[in-house]
Amino acid sequence: MTKPAPKKKRIRNPELTRGKLLQAAADLIAENGPEALSLKEAAIRADVSRSATYLHFRDRDALLQETKKWISEQLERGVKGFDKTTPLYERTLHTVGLIMENPGVSRAMMVDALTKGELNAKHPLYKAVFQRLKYLQKEGGLAPDADIEARTYIHLGSNAAALLFQKQNEGADVRVLTERFATEWTRILQADMKADRKKRRTAK
Repeated sequence: MTKPAPKKKRIRNPELTRGKLLQAAADLIAENGPEALSLKEAAIRADVSRSATYLHFRDRDALLQETKKWISEQLERGVKGFDKTTPLYERTLHTVGLIMENPGVSRAMMVDALTKGELNAKHPLYKAVFQRLKYLQKEGGLAPDADIEARTYIHLGSNAAALLFQKQNEGADVRVLTERFATEWTRILQADMKADRKKRRTAK
């Protein structure tokens, strides 16, 4: 009598499992809003066991907070992850695309920023934008008297504008909306930087 083949041991990869759960949560929030998020639905969408889900997140609120943090970190990488040779449009397209592909999480982040004051100088995304603008100022891309704090919030405010634009065009192709918004935001940024460079030359 032949012995049954031994069952293959499932290789555990906590980092991969966590990433799948976060992506599943982001997708669920985009479809139904933060209020509809649950550990059970995230586990089903990510195709992982409930027990594995609880190893990473103690409850639904912890999953929501970590999902917002995860999106924030991706936005931060988008700001920091390009060198000065990367076209401005490409950087803008990346950021806008991430926001529009995850509208539920992005809206939740904006609500937290407005009601809880979480998007402050200690927030990693704020710091990333602030440091990028300081670098541009040092390199001559912004006027020496530019108010970097104010400009940081103006740049962060473009995230909210992208969400409003998407909401008003609900049902439209997200890729097309992303390209439209990124194109116009890039033009505004380019005109702003050009004006600042001119002001810098005049001041010399």
